[in-house]
Amino acid sequence: ASGKFVRRAAASPQAPVWAVAARASSSGAALQLPFLPPFVEELGNVTIAPIETAKSMHPAFYIDEQYVQVERERIFGTHWFAAAHTAELSTPGDVKVIEVGGTSIIMTCDKDSKIHAFYNVCRHRGARVANKDEKGCKQLVCPYHWWAYRLDGSLKSTPPAATPKERKDLLGLQRVPGLETFAGIVFLNQAPNSVPLLESLGDLPKKLARYDMVNLEHAGKKEYTINGDWKLIAENFVDFYHINAVHPELSKFSRVDDHQPYQGPGQYVGFVTSPLTDSGGPGDSHHFNAFKGLYPVESTAGLFFQVFPNISVTVYPHSVYTLMTFPTQHPGVTKEVLSLLMAPGAKKEEHTEEEYKDKCKQLFDFVVQINDEDVVAIENLQNGLRNARARGLHGEFLPKYDWPIHRFQNMVLEGIKGNIVNEAHMPVLCGAFQRQVADANEVGRSSTVAPGLLEVSEAGATMDEAHAPGGGTEGVRSGGDLWEASQALPSLPLIGAAPWGVVVVVVVVVVVNGLRNARARGLHGEFLPKYDWPIHRFQNMVLQGIRGSTVNEDNMPVLCGAFQRQVTDANEVGRAHAGAPVLVEASDQGAPRASGTLARERP
Repeated sequence: ASGKFVRRAAASPQAPVWAVAARASSSGAALQLPFLPPFVEELGNVTIAPIETAKSMHPAFYIDEQYVQVERERIFGTHWFAAAHTAELSTPGDVKVIEVGGTSIIMTCDKDSKIHAFYNVCRHRGARVANKDEKGCKQLVCPYHWWAYRLDGSLKSTPPAATPKERKDLLGLQRVPGLETFAGIVFLNQAPNSVPLLESLGDLPKKLARYDMVNLEHAGKKEYTINGDWKLIAENFVDFYHINAVHPELSKFSRVDDHQPYQGPGQYVGFVTSPLTDSGGPGDSHHFNAFKGLYPVESTAGLFFQVFPNISVTVYPHSVYTLMTFPTQHPGVTKEVLSLLMAPGAKKEEHTEEEYKDKCKQLFDFVVQINDEDVVAIENLQNGLRNARARGLHGEFLPKYDWPIHRFQNMVLEGIKGNIVNEAHMPVLCGAFQRQVADANEVGRSSTVAPGLLEVSEAGATMDEAHAPGGGTEGVRSGGDLWEASQALPSLPLIGAAPWGVVVVVVVVVVVNGLRNARARGLHGEFLPKYDWPIHRFQNMVLQGIRGSTVNEDNMPVLCGAFQRQVTDANEVGRAHAGAPVLVEASDQGAPRASGTLARERP
C-alpha cells in the first residue's frame, strides 16, 4: 500500500521465487505486478545512460522466458497501449476482440456510438464470452450458459433463470479501467487511476494537430504472426538506418539521409523524412489529395512516430499506415496488424471511384511489400539474438542513426519499473524540419487544427461528431430481444451438429481460456442456486477434500425433488424389496454384511 514494490514472504522453501507486488490506487484497488528477474538491473543499467556511453539492450530482454512474461504484465498492465482504430468501432454493433499476452479484451460500440472495453470473462463461470470480431452485433452471449450482456457491458439476462435487477446490476462485464482515444486510435490502460493519456504523450498532439486523424478512411488491413519479440518490431520501425539494405524500393521514396529528428518530451519516438521524393511509385504525391490545412513544409514530409509501447504510425501527406503489435503467451511470437488509412478527401476529382480504389490498392500493396521485407529482417534478428544471448553480447549504438532505438529501449527499461523515459539521458535533437514547423507556429498559422484528436467521456469514448454515424441504432441487427421479448432460445449450430465428445472439448477450452483471464482479474464466478447447486456441492467437496475432510452438509441446501419423494414413498410401503438387490450394511468391525432391511435414512 506504500506504492513501493515489496517481496512477499515465501510460504515454504518450495514456494515460487517470484511473487507479486501491489500498487495501491486511491480507490483502494490493488494492481498486482510480478517481480522482475534479478538480472534486469545489472544488464539494463548499461542501456539507461547517455547514448555515447550506452550499450544496446542485452539479448536476454528478448529471449528470457521469465523476463518476457513479467515485462508483458508490467508494461501492458500499467501503461497506455494501442488496441484498435476508432474506424473499426464506429458503428453501433461493432465488436472487436484482442489478445494481449494472456489477457483477452472485448471492445464494443454501443447504440449511442460509445466505445467500451471489457475483460473477456463471463461473470457466471469465467468462460470466454466472445471469440471473434463482429459487425451488427446486438448483444454479447456467453456460449456456455447463454448469459447475455448488452454492448455497454451490463448484464441483460441469465436464461432461463429470472435474476433480480439489483443483482444483475452488479454482474456486468468487468470494464478495463482506462479507455481514451487519440488520433483515431483507441488506447487502453489496465491500471486504475492511471495518468491521463495526453500527459504521457507530451508534445505529440501538437505535432499532429493539423492532420485530421479522426476521419481517416480505412483502405486495407493485413494480420501477421511474427516469430520475433514485439520490441524488435518497434525498434525496426524506428531504425531508418536499415532502409538501403532491406528496402531498395522504399529507399528511392524515403532516403536515409533525408531523415531528421522530430522529437520532443513524451512517451514516443519521432522523426521525419523531409522532403519526400516522388520516384514513380504508388506513394507519389500526385496520386492523391493531401490532408487539408497542412503547413507547406508538412505537405512534402513523411512523419514517423512509435507511440509507446505498441503502435507505429507513419503519416504521409495523403495517408497513414500503422503497425499495431500484441505480444502473445509465447516468448518471441507477436501478432501484428497492419492498417492503411487514407486522408479525408484523398480522392482527386478527375479520378473515378474505380481508379481511386485501384490507386489505394497499389499503395496498400507497396506498404505490405515493405512490411513483408521487415518481417524477414525481424525474424532473422530474433534468431541472431538467441546466439548473442549465449555469448553474453550487448549491441552497439551509432548515435547518428541509432538515437531512436536508444530512446525506445530506455522507455522499455523505465516502463517495467513504472516510470517514464528519463529525458536527462536523451540527446537534445532539433532538425531543420522541426525549426520550420516552429517558425510556422510563431506566425500564427497553427490555428488550423484538425477536429477531435482526443475525446473522452466517463462512460466510454465518444466518437467525434463528424465521424459518428447518424441515426442512433443504425446498423444494429434487426429482431427482438432474444431473452426478454422472445420465448425461443438462440441456437448453437456447433453443439447441435457436433458429436458430444467434441462439444465437451470445445466447452472445456472456452472455460479454461476464460478462467486464465478471470485469474488475472481476481474474479469469482457467481452461483444461480436453482441451477448451480451441483457445482457448489462439487467445489465444496474439492475444498474440503484437500483438507482431508468430507463435504460439510451444513453448508449444503436441503434438496428434495418429486423423484426423491416418490422413491421415499415406495420405501415406506415396502415396495423396495420387490426384486431389489440385497442392501449392504457395515458391521461393528467395519466388514459389510447382508441385510434385508433398509438402514434409517439420514435427514
